[in-house]
Amino acid sequence: MNVKYETIGGELYAHARSDGSGAPSQGLDENIWLTRCAAHLNIGLNRMRASKAKESELHRFLERHAPLVPGAAGPDGAGHHGPRAFNYLLTEPELDGYTAEFGPDFMWVRTDSGTLYVALVEIERPSKSWFNPSNGTPTGALTQALDQLASWRTTLNEPINQLTFLKKFDLDTVRKEKNIKFEYWLVYGHSDEFLPGGPHGPKGDFLNRKRKMMARPDEHFRSLNSMTPESRATDALTIRYGSHHKLEVKALQPTFSTGPRIAPDISRLSNLHAAVRLLQEDVEGISGTGLPKDRVDYLLGRLDYWSKAHAEAIACGAKWLSTTPDTE
Repeated sequence: MNVKYETIGGELYAHARSDGSGAPSQGLDENIWLTRCAAHLNIGLNRMRASKAKESELHRFLERHAPLVPGAAGPDGAGHHGPRAFNYLLTEPELDGYTAEFGPDFMWVRTDSGTLYVALVEIERPSKSWFNPSNGTPTGALTQALDQLASWRTTLNEPINQLTFLKKFDLDTVRKEKNIKFEYWLVYGHSDEFLPGGPHGPKGDFLNRKRKMMARPDEHFRSLNSMTPESRATDALTIRYGSHHKLEVKALQPTFSTGPRIAPDISRLSNLHAAVRLLQEDVEGISGTGLPKDRVDYLLGRLDYWSKAHAEAIACGAKWLSTTPDTE
């Protein structure tokens, strides 16, 4: 194990670095994956619109393409991505007082020196319309979606509910002395609704501007086809937050890498090895988009390596200290 121990202030620390063992093949380049994400979005949306797919199919698609889900970096780039060693996109987080049907589809958590940002994201089907063609008023589906955002805001504006929320998602220690800011994201419909040849005709441009004016200061609207992949989310893990703070990995990005920084969290992540194996599968049925088997086998071996290194350090009474950016 490439772990060195040092006593600092009377406490034992384990310093870990990659041992330099080279992977048989490198992971997918981040820029390539961002380009593919955008291409896969067009393919996926066209397929789902043609088949009138259910929202559950769209949800599964976005679980696998985490960089497409807005909120990873904020509307103005505020906050770096992720408070832990891993970067997490939470899928179907359960808010107290809400059924799964009316809870968020996704949630991002970001921090900077003074603020903890929580982005709650609602995703609706691309076939849903923003406005009624007959009179330009919001559709019933849009009104219901906006009501969901208002309900979350009403709940989370209460200090006692904020404390419950922070404890539920293991964020109370992350917050410390930081302010907390909730963001509410709605991804809804398709922008071609507002084109000159769309259902609203010449009123399309006016209604598109009206749509933007409807958002409250903490709300952010997107159409599905306007989503763009976020570069700071290329290493995100899509996870489901379960009971006893257990994290179930639902999907990984093909840019996933290992190293000492991930060691403390491996024991908390269930289904991690299975999610790595799924990286061999082609994405959207496009041949050649899966990772080579030797890369997947290498990642599995390195996860076991770092899990064992971390366990041995903890058994020695050491605190894990990994400031190195080493990746494998």
